[in-house]
Amino acid sequence: MKRRTLIQTGLLAAGSAAGAGCLGTGETENGATDSIPTQELPAYSEWIPATPSGSQDGVLFTRQNWETVNRLGNGAEDDEPLDVIEDTPIIGLPLYGLQLSPLVIVGIAFYPFSDVIVPDEQEETDGVETETMTWADSVVVFHGEYDVSVFEQQYADGFEASDVSNGFTLFEGVDEFTDELAFAVSEQTVIVGMQPGEEDEYAPAEEVSATLERAEAERDRVVDQAQWLFEATGDADMTLGVWDTEDLPARVDPETDDSADEPEIDGENPVFGAAESVINTLSVEIQNDEIAQLTARFAGVYPDEVPSEAELRTHLVGEAELPHEIVRDGSQVYVAVTFE
Repeated sequence: MKRRTLIQTGLLAAGSAAGAGCLGTGETENGATDSIPTQELPAYSEWIPATPSGSQDGVLFTRQNWETVNRLGNGAEDDEPLDVIEDTPIIGLPLYGLQLSPLVIVGIAFYPFSDVIVPDEQEETDGVETETMTWADSVVVFHGEYDVSVFEQQYADGFEASDVSNGFTLFEGVDEFTDELAFAVSEQTVIVGMQPGEEDEYAPAEEVSATLERAEAERDRVVDQAQWLFEATGDADMTLGVWDTEDLPARVDPETDDSADEPEIDGENPVFGAAESVINTLSVEIQNDEIAQLTARFAGVYPDEVPSEAELRTHLVGEAELPHEIVRDGSQVYVAVTFE
């Protein structure tokens, strides 16, 4: 898997820091800081709805920077199980978000551009240059550089352009295979309605229209209610978030065949079991084709019982003496770990 190169290289680079047990900027001796740090508000935040489609418990979302993921995937040949998620749990959810990517791509398989919208280092497609992918509940949002005319001429089989609004051209399905499907294209963004599963209760065309309306009106989004979650975790290469859930472990449901790589998020875990909303990110700094630094950030909301610093350190930082920050502020929690 691509994530293995990331983890192996990152932990090797972190070895010297772990041995030194150094503290991050602004930390006290026990790893705590006075206030939650603020990053620049990431652009993907405008696409995350505050209300889930159908009857889902909360909104699940992920994001990947494909340029970074593809660079990390080069030469990834080791398939031996790794214990690093257990050793440093804060990296588990972002990597699990990456694991979900194939399922997301299957959800858009009925669209004519499904085989070119995700970038391939070996091939380039004229008019389609994707940088990042955000799965936002029932839609997938691709960001990059796109030629709307190329989509209209080459990737609209079974679809017709039905509307142009706020820089987006909306394409809706018109045959038996594409009925109720829809996508919208601008020069920087492609929004695609996912094919619903048997238990899903939504129409993709309605979800795409609702996504456009929310962004234009700047309402009914997570960022309109909890901007601090996005500012605390910032822009990153891998992200997994859940908003307003009653049971975070059940909502994420990490059931994969590769059990050794699953994040530990059972209900007995006080960090994940008691959280109502979280965003967990992993950022990778690459210099000269080598990983220079990894930074993992976690921000969570705890309406009932906020985990102690000791619990946060145990269930997010792990046993390694890595540079880290921990902030508890009312119902809000922030943890960051640096591998350098």
